[in-house]
Amino acid sequence: MLRKLGYLVVPVLIAVIAYAGFGAGADRALAGADPAREITVYNQNFALITQEIQAVLEPGSNYLQWTDLPPTADGQSFRIDWGPNGDKVRVREQNFTPGFSGQYELLAAHLGRRIGVTVEGGEELLGVLASAESGQILLETETGIVSINQDKVVKIRSLEPNPDYSVVPSLAARVFSDLATAQNVSARLSYLTHGLDWQGDYRLEYDRVSGVAHLDTWATVTNHSNFDYGTVKLRLVAGEVNTTPQPIPLAYDRAFKTAAAPEYAVSNDLATRSDFAIYHLYTINEPTELRARQTKQLRLVEAVAVPIEEQFIYDARINPREVGAKLVFTNNEEAGLGLPLPAGRVRVFIADQTGALRFAGEDNLKNLPQGAKAEITLGNAFGLTAERVQTELVRPTKDSRQESYRITIANGGDQAATVIVREHLDAGANWEIIKRSHKFTQTSATQVEFALTIPAGEEVSLEYTVRYLYQA
Repeated sequence: MLRKLGYLVVPVLIAVIAYAGFGAGADRALAGADPAREITVYNQNFALITQEIQAVLEPGSNYLQWTDLPPTADGQSFRIDWGPNGDKVRVREQNFTPGFSGQYELLAAHLGRRIGVTVEGGEELLGVLASAESGQILLETETGIVSINQDKVVKIRSLEPNPDYSVVPSLAARVFSDLATAQNVSARLSYLTHGLDWQGDYRLEYDRVSGVAHLDTWATVTNHSNFDYGTVKLRLVAGEVNTTPQPIPLAYDRAFKTAAAPEYAVSNDLATRSDFAIYHLYTINEPTELRARQTKQLRLVEAVAVPIEEQFIYDARINPREVGAKLVFTNNEEAGLGLPLPAGRVRVFIADQTGALRFAGEDNLKNLPQGAKAEITLGNAFGLTAERVQTELVRPTKDSRQESYRITIANGGDQAATVIVREHLDAGANWEIIKRSHKFTQTSATQVEFALTIPAGEEVSLEYTVRYLYQA
């Protein structure tokens, strides 16, 4: 077995290797490819790539190859759509070779083939590669087998190219054409690839005097790979797509062409949002460049006067001793929003007494549907502390349980504060609050909220009893 070798002292690789194909017959390449790509990025570190290509097809069997591919492409997801010629052109076989990423792949491709190995001092040894294991290269030369310490190698040269391997990522296809004559045929190449990701990024500038905020929504697109995609048409899918460990092809471009989804301009013609299956699709309206190892930010939504409500919320599940300070806004048209917002990080800036904006905290925002409320936690409220104690636990009957709690909020500040106490109830039973010291609001099937107003320098206690009934 060929084992992976360590690093060279001087990692210089020179190889003259034929492209990936099907033997000597692989002598026709795809030509006239449009450099512009369409890329649909999912926020799970993968993307769908589609690109228009041209191919000169002779009647009968053809061998085609394309090399402008990322090494991170999913080799099982390639598909060539021949459009109107699809009933007369069929792909019978296709092979993807990710190319060489280092000396290991180069040597693996040349077992049993002639290579030149240059060692420290400049001497080059010529011979047939017999083995490359445990840091040693065994080279069968005219004078016998020579063992070369891999740490002494400074260059490897291919003297006998292997037609089944490619230096660069390559897709080779055997295509049968029923066309009567040779024709230049347009096709569409689609495939999935890893190494592309995106998320929402928000900058919220809050004016406490007016009670409104300026909200900028950005899409941060990251190309983790070393592949340069050039100028692209970019689409972004918000929502979690189910995948297997090896992602299988999705509906490709047909999903976007056949769905008569409504479109909504989000802001200043920057992007267009539409519904895509159970997800949301953002199309960036202008072409953009996506370079290797690049992080790019694109503005999606801008709202200049979002009404903000400051809230103090105590949730013992999050922090049993502290009260959280939050900014709350509703994603609706009245706020200048009203479109589904993608998950991402929100950075909050608040003006100080001089009017200068200061960083006040950040939080993660989940996918926010239209009409939903967003809660942004800035941190723990200074001067507000809490204590939650279970004061009683009884079982009046075998099918019921009663729990009593006392929650005390202390205000050490110099101004009165209203704190929302959020309590989570047992989801496995029918419940009823049979005693309470303060009014409550039911916000979900298992959640209630109490509003407590605490004067400066004082404390207020909330007490309640909940009865759970279990069905037999």
